[in-house]
Amino acid sequence: MTRVLLFIGTGWAFGSVHSELIKYMHSRGVVADVLDWSKVYKREEISLMANYYDYFYGVPGETWPLTDNYGIPHEKIVVVAHGEYDLQHVVASRPLDEIEQFAGYAVISAFLRDLSAELGIKRVPKVVKYGINCRRFFSPLPSQLRAVGYGG
Repeated sequence: MTRVLLFIGTGWAFGSVHSELIKYMHSRGVVADVLDWSKVYKREEISLMANYYDYFYGVPGETWPLTDNYGIPHEKIVVVAHGEYDLQHVVASRPLDEIEQFAGYAVISAFLRDLSAELGIKRVPKVVKYGINCRRFFSPLPSQLRAVGYGG
């Protein structure tokens, strides 16, 4: 049985999407839990988690607390870029070859796969679906505009 700890932000849509991912993983026999990256943890706590979980999941450029502060080896981390910022941020703030060291590297669209190459990242990412339960967020188009500034 594989055990994965998602090291992500838990608020807004990002948290909701990953909550659905956790349910999806559980339904397929994967132990999956979440750890909010906005909190500070003791190195001993993370060390215990590293002994339990097979992999950590995060966003490229945002896993530095795991590697730099908590000593989690890159080989235990899978990263998924969700937007242009994720790739631009990792290129601007981390060693470019860091992507090569992760256990897995993925993006959520062909556009991001191509951008990854344009930014000089040599590793070719897997392209994975962003949403697991898209029907949960479906809303029929309204017959008329009632809220200005809504982009849903």
